[in-house]
Amino acid sequence: MSNSDPDLDVRDPTESSGVNTDLSTDGAVSLFSTVLSNALEQQKNNIIQHFESRFANEKSEKATGVDATDFTFKSEGNRIQHSFNLERSDKLSKIDSFVKFNSLDAASRLISEEKETLRKRNKILKIADKHGWDTVQEYLDSPLADNKDDAVNLRSAITRANSRRRNSKPYDRPVEKSTNGNGRSDNNGTKFNTKEFFRGFSQFNANDGNRDASEYAGAGFTVGDNHIVHFMWDKEDRIKSSTWRELKAVKNILESLQLMLCGKLVKLYTDNQNVVKIVQKGSMKLDLQVISLDIFHICLNNNIVLEVEWIPRNENTCADALSKIFDFDDWGVSQNIFNFFNSLWGPFTCDTFADDRNKRLSSQWKQFEDYANNPRLASVIDVLPSIIESSKAKSTNNKYRIYFEKFRKWCVSFGLQYSPATSTTISLYIGGLIQQGISVSVLESNYYSIKWHHDKNFKDNPCSDEFLSLILEGGKRILSKPINKKEPVTPEILQMIISKYGIENDLSSLRICVLCLLGFSGFLRYSELAAIKAKHITFLLVICLFF
Repeated sequence: MSNSDPDLDVRDPTESSGVNTDLSTDGAVSLFSTVLSNALEQQKNNIIQHFESRFANEKSEKATGVDATDFTFKSEGNRIQHSFNLERSDKLSKIDSFVKFNSLDAASRLISEEKETLRKRNKILKIADKHGWDTVQEYLDSPLADNKDDAVNLRSAITRANSRRRNSKPYDRPVEKSTNGNGRSDNNGTKFNTKEFFRGFSQFNANDGNRDASEYAGAGFTVGDNHIVHFMWDKEDRIKSSTWRELKAVKNILESLQLMLCGKLVKLYTDNQNVVKIVQKGSMKLDLQVISLDIFHICLNNNIVLEVEWIPRNENTCADALSKIFDFDDWGVSQNIFNFFNSLWGPFTCDTFADDRNKRLSSQWKQFEDYANNPRLASVIDVLPSIIESSKAKSTNNKYRIYFEKFRKWCVSFGLQYSPATSTTISLYIGGLIQQGISVSVLESNYYSIKWHHDKNFKDNPCSDEFLSLILEGGKRILSKPINKKEPVTPEILQMIISKYGIENDLSSLRICVLCLLGFSGFLRYSELAAIKAKHITFLLVICLFF
């Protein structure tokens, strides 16, 4: 019995005393300590197992106490980070338990593992930020052999992730559909976006009926003869205030009808009370004050007496209805497209889309627009371009046209604007010609062809810049050939010629000497020397006469 269960010897000292009566006091104390240590170690293991099982049951809970399955993350990165944070929280709880039960070795090992985990986590975050979480998934789930470098592993993961992206269905990004002019959707709108090509009034969504029509168009009419003025607002005008648009409408109507209203008393009705005050007194806002001054100058130049009166909107139904008309044919070329076409085929002299709002040609001829409607003056305006061409010879016009075409092609090759050109662009062009070592006449032809083009078409000529004049003068000095004056023939030079070529038995050498002496003594040109014949020579005893 005592051999099979040694614990009974400890718990029943009376029986053991009969077997081993020689047990000392020290041995009893040692035996008691051993048994007590074993019992405490077993109790410690039981407690640790209890807490570990408890932590395992709480893994699926959030820090707030809500189960993780009750919440769905929209972002994959946030979900992965949340799961990682839960795992770290569990590990920290274990470390805390080890410290409380004085298991410092186990706590130290777990801390080292967590430090390594955090180091790897930082690396994973960098990969995810640069290549995406799908690359991270490939990197973690399908590692290569252990003997391969980690960089090779990462590159392979990136390749697999990119291949998976290409094989997956692409994301259908919504695109803005264009209209075909009648408000309906155009099936081919995604192939060619007219909004990028033209100003895009036809891009208006006809179904949006709740918006104020004055945001897109303005209109007015005259009572009696029913002259109608209608215009569309540009993209920049639509974001302006309603007062600005109403005031601008007054200006546009007066400009359109100024010839008909000249010298008359005009009463204008509007449903905006601010317009009445601004026309009468002006405005503290700069943009409104500028328009009010334009209205004042229109009336002043055309002798128009203007009275503005406010009426309720329900009494202004006709003008309101006109302003709701959307003119799909009111096109205009966008500035970017104009610059592109101008670089290819410019310069242009006529813009068929142009009006006072969307003109793209800054022309010298704008000053004649106000007189173009007058039949007596229109005929004069038509012949002015030919008169200007006549100021130069036909050959000069052709030469300037050729040289300006070279300048245009040079600007197009560098993506620079040439009509009108800037002084910087012209200086670069002229400087390049000087470096090529061209002649002075070619340099001047290039410069004056550019100047002539801008004189004809634009009020502001960049060639009038003093900086360009300095470049031109410097180029002329650099390229001009210095004048090397010939040295005069002296008797000493003639003596040297006679000494070298005056051989009695060589007739050709003697001829050279005679020509030089004869030309020097008679101040004769070579043509005059070559024209001397035998009949012009008379030999006397002492002298030889030429006549």
